[in-house]
Amino acid sequence: MKKVTSRALLLTFILCFLALIILTSVGATAPMISVKDFPLLQFTPIATFLLVPIHILILIGFLTKKPNRKWALICLILLGMSAPVLYKFLNLAPEKEPDVEGAVSIMTFNIQGFAIKKERLDHIVELINEHQPDVVCFQEFRKSIRGANDAIAYTAEQTGYPHFMFQGRDIHKHGLAFMSKYPVVDTDTLFVYNHYINQGVVSTLETPNGRVGVGNIHLSSFQFDEITSREDLEPKEKLPLYLKRIKNIIPRQEAEVERIVPMLANYDLPLILATDMNAMPHTKMYNHMSKHFKDTFKEKGRGLGWTFPLFGFLKVRLDYEFVSDNVEVLTHSVIENDHSDHAAIMGHYKFPGSSQQASTNP
Repeated sequence: MKKVTSRALLLTFILCFLALIILTSVGATAPMISVKDFPLLQFTPIATFLLVPIHILILIGFLTKKPNRKWALICLILLGMSAPVLYKFLNLAPEKEPDVEGAVSIMTFNIQGFAIKKERLDHIVELINEHQPDVVCFQEFRKSIRGANDAIAYTAEQTGYPHFMFQGRDIHKHGLAFMSKYPVVDTDTLFVYNHYINQGVVSTLETPNGRVGVGNIHLSSFQFDEITSREDLEPKEKLPLYLKRIKNIIPRQEAEVERIVPMLANYDLPLILATDMNAMPHTKMYNHMSKHFKDTFKEKGRGLGWTFPLFGFLKVRLDYEFVSDNVEVLTHSVIENDHSDHAAIMGHYKFPGSSQQASTNP
């Protein structure tokens, strides 16, 4: 009986360890996997990240209680494969007090349409007034609401920004919005849809230090809440809808990134991108962006940088600020709040002055 139990336990351990190997390997190689053929695998890097402590515990077990060099070597290989994922999910750099005098501060904030409540919008106004960024890039900004027929004009008036615009299609209630203390010289469209609120724009601003480009980018959303809120469906009936949504959205996100990166490569000025990517670090979409632009969290962030709740205590990083190589990153702060399902991000930047007007046209 003891032999049967021991074999069963050994078999269970081997199967679980094989599952760990597969999840870790797939998550580590997700950026190299075809998005069109295997879109769901772009969610596996979070599993690879979460499995790192388990690999460490198993490694300690193999090195101490029951020494086994072969199994320990496998654990070390898995930890090595996890290292690039860990690097993008975590930043343990020592915190330093930067000199932000003369820097330009930019906030990106998906405000969830302020839940169609003016009270929520007023709380967002308070948050903006507290942090006083020079530029604010909103995603999922609702064009109008009861008590604020022109919501962006109301928000700008309450916060004292002289330059503002709603950057969405007239046919949609939601879109991008933008407020700036600096004049807007020009605005170019990166991508836009007729049937979706997601889009990307880049504006050239005239700052005291010269001109700079500020992008406001919102990659395609999964909008899982539309499925979750359906009371007419059983949980097992919702699963195929979730999978279908993933299969449709992730390739669209990849196409959006593949479109905007070459356009922004032609931009002649320092560039700062305020982005809700709806994609986690170490995905194909993130890697494409971070290959061409610096992730400000990796430059000056600290900890996990979580900006969006996934489920329970677990959160993920979906919101980013990216910058071109000629922009110096001074700070990266995650601003938690109760006014949206997203946290806001704010950074301070310095860049070489320029009076040239930029264009995204090839």
